[in-house]
Amino acid sequence: MLKTDQALLEDIMEQCRWIMRYSELAAAQSPSERSRIVNSGLNAGDIFDMLHFNTVVMNIQQIGELAKRLSPEFVLRTKNEVSWSDIRGMRNIIAHDYGKLSEKTVREIEIIDIPKLAAFCEKELVATQAQYDDIPVVEAEARKLVGEDGQVFRPNPKGDHCYRGEILKVTDTHAIQRFSINAVYIHDLKDFPGDRKPSVGDVLAIRYSNARIEFVEPIPDKTQAKVRQQALGR
Repeated sequence: MLKTDQALLEDIMEQCRWIMRYSELAAAQSPSERSRIVNSGLNAGDIFDMLHFNTVVMNIQQIGELAKRLSPEFVLRTKNEVSWSDIRGMRNIIAHDYGKLSEKTVREIEIIDIPKLAAFCEKELVATQAQYDDIPVVEAEARKLVGEDGQVFRPNPKGDHCYRGEILKVTDTHAIQRFSINAVYIHDLKDFPGDRKPSVGDVLAIRYSNARIEFVEPIPDKTQAKVRQQALGR
């Protein structure tokens, strides 16, 4: 995950948390408690409801603004989990057609969609932190495989690229693939399709397109020896 995506997800999760706090507060407040929030002589319940509505809408709009700034690579990778286009679309409705927003629609977003989005953000951020924590360990393991004079690479995040070679080591978060006798690539396991996780000894072709793994294919047995020999410079 790019640093910018991480920061944006942290902001989105914070907006979700504020909305969930408002929701809990709205459910917990009695009319007598609400009346202490505003001046006497006014309909405290209506004012509180309007404050609640407007505050939630503002946070939803802010989430949409933040979602617009997520990298195309991240949006593409997570599009099956989060409908970013719908989130951006809601932001546009709030910004340009606020009067057409219904309380029912906002309430459904608040109690159904926002908790799901917050849970997604938290899951992604926890996984990213685990990867960051594991990187020094993985790089140290990679150095052991290629020596101090060897090279340790990460896949190119731009364009289309295919990496061929044997999987030398798999950790909880990464896979190390041989590129040559003194060079390896480190792949993030979370980028692999669910049914294509690599194992040590696999000889694979791993194709990326714009920072997303397009496919993972085993290299046929008859050509594996050739791939290994090429990697070892023989």
